[in-house]
Formats: sequence, structure tokens, C-alpha cells
Amino acid sequence: MNWTSFISIWWLIPVAAICFLLARVFYQKKGWIIELSPKMRSLLIGLRALVLFSLVLLLFGIVFEYKSYRDEKPILINILDNSSSVLNYKDSSEIKKQLATFENSINTELADKYSLVSLPLFEEGKDPKFKGEITNISSHLEMIRNLYVNRNIGAIIITSDGNYNQGSNPIYTAEGFNFVPFYTLAIGDTVQKKDQLIKDVVANEYAYLKNNFPIEVEVEGRKVKNLTTSVELYEGNRLLQKQTITFTDDFAFKQVAFQLTADKIGIHRYTVKIPAVKAEYNLKNNQRDFYVEILDSRNKILLLTEAPHPDITAVKATLETNENIEVQSELISKWDKKTENLDLVVWHEPGNNPNQSVFNLLKDKRIPVLFFIGPNSSSINFLKSELGIGVPNNNQIDELQPLLNKNFDAFSISDELRNFLSNVPPLNSRYGKFILPNSSLVFLNQRIGPIEKQDPLQFFYQKNNTKYGVVLGEGIWKWRLNDYVKNESFLHFDEWVNKTCQYLITKENKAPFVVQLPKRFDKNQDVIVNAELYDKSMELTNKEIVYFELKDENGRLKKFSFAKTDKAYRLFLGKLKPGFYNWIARTSRSGQKLSKSGSFIVNDLQIEDLDNEANHAVLRQISEKTKGSFALLNNPDQLIKSLKNRPDIATVSYAESNFLELIDWRWFFVLLLFAFGTEWFLRKWWGGY
Repeated sequence: MNWTSFISIWWLIPVAAICFLLARVFYQKKGWIIELSPKMRSLLIGLRALVLFSLVLLLFGIVFEYKSYRDEKPILINILDNSSSVLNYKDSSEIKKQLATFENSINTELADKYSLVSLPLFEEGKDPKFKGEITNISSHLEMIRNLYVNRNIGAIIITSDGNYNQGSNPIYTAEGFNFVPFYTLAIGDTVQKKDQLIKDVVANEYAYLKNNFPIEVEVEGRKVKNLTTSVELYEGNRLLQKQTITFTDDFAFKQVAFQLTADKIGIHRYTVKIPAVKAEYNLKNNQRDFYVEILDSRNKILLLTEAPHPDITAVKATLETNENIEVQSELISKWDKKTENLDLVVWHEPGNNPNQSVFNLLKDKRIPVLFFIGPNSSSINFLKSELGIGVPNNNQIDELQPLLNKNFDAFSISDELRNFLSNVPPLNSRYGKFILPNSSLVFLNQRIGPIEKQDPLQFFYQKNNTKYGVVLGEGIWKWRLNDYVKNESFLHFDEWVNKTCQYLITKENKAPFVVQLPKRFDKNQDVIVNAELYDKSMELTNKEIVYFELKDENGRLKKFSFAKTDKAYRLFLGKLKPGFYNWIARTSRSGQKLSKSGSFIVNDLQIEDLDNEANHAVLRQISEKTKGSFALLNNPDQLIKSLKNRPDIATVSYAESNFLELIDWRWFFVLLLFAFGTEWFLRKWWGGY
């Protein structure tokens, strides 16, 4: 047993001496004490000194540490792959019986040696229903490793067909369990079956009206050598296109490309089909549905400059990679001043040779503008009067790097962009103090090496309900080049440009009723709808009832009402069947009826239907690399015997430290009371008062 104290233990020696002296003084030779024998006086002095010393001892804060030992049996974790692909085999009707028999066997044979834990891939109640839409074994193993860190994991059993369609290879994840053997129990058979299937469909989620968009279909054939078939593309029941293919080998892969024209706005459901052939094993993977939303237009951005400049070239290169944006670049002197459908103007060096008519046109049309004001913007009066920006009136140039404003919250950026902005080359700007318009939102401040300045480098502001953005520097082309040199991509520069432009393009939503609902879900995702209602003071309120109507593509209508949260509304629709849905939300505010409508898609997940052969090779490798063993589900006896007799899996004893303060030790108080009571009793017995 160890012990420690808040005060040095060496103080106990003088404390004991002082306690003895105090007791000695108290029992001096006078009165009735003189009549006592020396032994009696010594006993009373000793008891009094012991009481005083015990009371002072409590002030030392003495803590005792003692160890106890806890035995933990090895944990046997049984992982069941209860995804739907497990039932893709002829013996699927027997799988549930075999699993029940195996579970009874391990409960009977191994319960004495192991703590048994069952962790299926999907929680489906007591009996597995095999409805899991994906198989991600590696992710499940990572969860177990985090959940049972520093625990005595004896072994892990994986009962599976070995197929996985998400996550990394489970072999590498299993190797990360140090000294934990994996026992794999194989389901299904590895015999290749005759099958043709749609492996994948690659299509854009969005297309734009009157534009062509591609669709690529990946088709696989298994044991179909010399078979000629067709790949058909439908919209509803209407056949759009058809292509003929021939499988030249027993295992063949084909890519088929279709080209469609976006001719109608809205969400379109397309179906790719392969006709069934004789003796084909699985027909569920011969068809795949997908959706494409056709939009009426893209955001249109105009790049204006007095003369060609690499900054404008860098911005244009980024915007042209965004399929949601249509980019046009013009010299100010040659621009036709057409502003129809214009969403944003990027104006480089507006003060170099200011064009008042251009600025007045953009201001009257309330078109957002992103200004790049470099050291060549010579017309200070124009910048001050029209833009409200005070620019230093001198010809000195400063080299400035960006410093992210921690209080900026107009939009979020990634951690990678934060790091990128802290290491970009400096921009050239005018030297001196800049004056910002009222209510400006500073995104980037200025930094010169390690010196952090309070002057802005990039900021946003609003004037007459129009958004403006300003970059007070020239040379952003170097940022783009720097991004490629360091990262071999333009991702970080592109994020900066896109986030800046998107913020300026996005119009503020001042509608009194807002419904937030994503456009796409997978069928294994819960559909959750959020809504907000604002009163006439534009403050959140939830006093009214909000109704919600949901109609599927077959016209079936369901009605709901939102639940009220703290100041808003929330509706939980759960998991919906794959398909296309229209919705309408309705409420009222001070007698005024309000409504919002829209649509969304629930995608079907068919990846579990792609595999008709078990992948026992993966299971064998997991067992071999972790020194476990492999067995078939219909013959698990040898596996159970190995687990039962394995000598290196044993109960582990853990030492646990326990702490007890002296003040919490009840026997110390019994001793103290005994000494004090004995002294009092002897004094009374021997005639003391």
C-alpha cells in the first residue's frame, strides 16, 4: 500500500513532539494528579498526546493507495453480415437455420471460456432479416476497435459471403487488431453463374435546358460468351435509345454511351434495361433507375477588364470548370452592355480608367459586382464616390498576404483552404490606410510577414440591396499557380473563387416561410424536413401549425403536420421507397396564407444485387493473416473446437488503483474516539474533574 500527503511527512516529527509537550503541560503535578502513580500519569499524557496528534494528522490530507484485481474473460465478438446479398444463393433458405444452430453451439460450448458479444452489421432485432443495403465490413471493424479499446478481445468471428461494396479491404483493417485472431465462417458458394448485369450508370445529376448530356452504362457479362444482347434506355415506358453489344468472353465488360437532349424542365426518371436470357441466374440486376434534373439556366458571370490580365485569366479558368456557371469575358471598351440574365460581374481595376456609364448601368440593374482593385487603380475620386472605398492616394506599393478574419461567418470554408490562404504569395496593393464602406464584412485582413494588420484585403458590403465584393490587391494568378505547385491541383484556389462568387450571386431569402429539404436521398436514409416561420418583425415564431403534403410518382397522397422545436419546425418522414416525390407545405401568418412546394428523389440502392458469387478468398486471407481459421457455415465444428482449446486466449487480470483519504477511514475515527473516551473515563475513575 502506498500513501501520500499534501504536507511533507517530515513535519510529523515536530508535530508529535509538540503534541506530547502540550499533553505534558496539561497533566502537571498539581491537584489530584499528584496523587496518581507515575504510570497512571504517563498513560493519561500518552492518551492526550495521541488524540492531539490524530487531530493534527487529519490536516495533512493523507491519501492511501491500494490495488485490487479484476478478472476479465476474453471477449468473443461474433459479426454477422446481414446484408441482402447473403440471400443471393441457392441455399439461402437454409442460412437462417444454420446460423441459429451455430449461435446455439457457441453459447453452449464457449460461454464458460468467453464473454460472448453479437454485433451484426445492421441492427434488425433479435432475428436477422438480411435487408442491409450495403456491406462495409472495414468500417464495422473500425467501430469495434474503438469501442473495445484496451479490452481483452480474445477472438472475432466474421460470418459473411466475403463480398463488400463500400469501405476499404477488410483484410487490412483486420490486421490492425494486434494479436487478435479472426475466425471466418463462409456463406454461399463461389461457383460462377450465368448472369448479365448493369454494373453502374454514370450520369450528371443536373443538365441544362437545350443542352446535350451524356449517359454511360457499364455492363458485365458472366458465362455469356458469344451472347449478343441489347442495352435499352427508357423514360417511363418510352424507349429512347437502344444499342446492341456482344460478350466475347466468359467474363466480359462493356461500356455503352448514350447522348440525350434536355428538352423539358424538371426531374426526369430514366431506366436502363438488359433483356433477360435463358438460364440467367439473377434478373434483379438487369435494370437500373436514375434521375436527372433539368434546369432552365445557369448562373451567368461577366468578366470585365480594361486590358487582358492574368488575374482575370485565373478567375475565368476556375469558373469554366463549374458546370453551373456560364462565363463571358469582355474588354470594357468592346462590351455591348447587355445585362439580360446577368448574375455577377467581375470587374478588374475599375479605377484605372473608370467608366461611369458602366457602373451606373450595373447599379441601376442591381447586379452584384466583384471588384479587383490593384495598385493601378489611379482614380481615387471614383472609388471613393461610387464605391465608398477610401484608397491611399500615393504611388507606393505594398506586398500583402491574407489573414483570415476569425469573426467572418457569411459563409464557411474548408480547413484545407484556411491552410492554403495562410501560405499564398503576396498581392501587390497600395501602401497606406484603406477606408471601408459602412457595415462591411471583412473576409481577409492584411498581413506583412508575421505582422498582422487591421486593414482589409478582401471584404463584402451591400449598397441599395446589392452585394459587392472587393479584393484590394493584384496578383491572384500567383495563388492559382502556387496551388498547383504544392498540391498538383487547383482545388483550394477554385474553392476561394467559387465561394466568393457564390456568396455574391446568392440572393438573401427574406421570405416569411422557409422549408429546407434536400433534393436527393438514398433509400436507406431518413428524410427529415425543417421549416422556419417569421413574423412581421422577421423574428422566428412557431405559434402556427404547418401542414405537409407528400405525393409519390403514382399519385398517392399522404398528409402530415410538423412538430414544433424551440423556435422552428421539424418533420421526420423516415425511410421512403425509391422514386420521385412532390411536396407542398402550408401555413398562415396573421391570417395570410403561405405555402412552399418542391420535389425530391429517393434513389434505389442495388449494389447488393450485383454479386452472385461468394468471395471466400477474402475470408481465408483474413484468417490466415491473423492466425485464425476458416470454415464453412454448414460445418463450423472445427472452428468451435479451435476456439475452445486455443491456449493463447485466456482470462486477463487487471490491477486497479483505489484511493482512500484518511478522513474517510472509519477505523481511524474509532481509534480516535477510543483514545479520547478512555482518557475521559480514566480521569473520572481516578478522581479528575
